[in-house]
Amino acid sequence: MGFVPNPAAEANLGFDVVQPGTYRMRVKSITDKKKDGSMLISEKGNRYYKVELEYVDPTALLKIDGSPVKNAGILFDNGLIYEPTEQQGRLRGFVESCGVRWEDSGDEQSLVGCEVDVKVKIEEYKGEQSNKVSRYLQPK
Repeated sequence: MGFVPNPAAEANLGFDVVQPGTYRMRVKSITDKKKDGSMLISEKGNRYYKVELEYVDPTALLKIDGSPVKNAGILFDNGLIYEPTEQQGRLRGFVESCGVRWEDSGDEQSLVGCEVDVKVKIEEYKGEQSNKVSRYLQPK
């Protein structure tokens, strides 16, 4: 083994599910799922960006039961389609939420680090709940 195990370390059983609401988040990364080679196109033939978002203030988050969040984790959004161009509505909402005019956009990496207001919801899949991006809100 190349590390010394800490006997007090707790197993990470996943991220806490945060109460639904609007949260300030920071764009941690944007991956072009066409360019990175891991997936050229989605199941429906769409080309899209995978966005990784982190909570700006994770200490202020509450779990569904109202208790403090210990591990807020990150959210991923795989719904930012750029091809076909007729389906760029969500992408446009994301870009504009970063404070960038749609007409001036085109370089997705310039959006990394921007802070956005995100409406977060809870979804259930196979009995497990998780947080998902519902939509991006326009700057005030």
